Amino acid sequence: MSVKGYVFIALMFLGLGVGMVIGQPGPGIVIGMGIGFIALALLPGEGKREEVEMKIHSEMHGTIGALILTAIGIGFVIGGLGMAGIVNLNEQVWRSLGAAVLIALGAAFLYAAITQLLKARK
Repeated sequence: MSVKGYVFIALMFLGLGVGMVIGQPGPGIVIGMGIGFIALALLPGEGKREEVEMKIHSEMHGTIGALILTAIGIGFVIGGLGMAGIVNLNEQVWRSLGAAVLIALGAAFLYAAITQLLKARK
């Protein structure tokens, strides 16, 4: 995946997380995606795209990648248990937990993209 792809994903997750905090996840994700598309248009092209992709790929499969995948997995497991009625938390707890996970995911993707952009410029 390219740096631009990571930026888009980051903004989508950030928008969804912030939308959940304010009780409007739908508009949050749409706004996050809209800003993501604008960012795709404004970010410079990548001269060494394959090299940048390989660096991001290897880094995302390290500790950060493992943490991201773990957070996603835990989120889906807890969400599935909640949908099944096995775990009963009130709506505010669900919204807060979900928003925190999504904001963290978005921030992690954004960090990975910015780090690789800075490294690619050297």
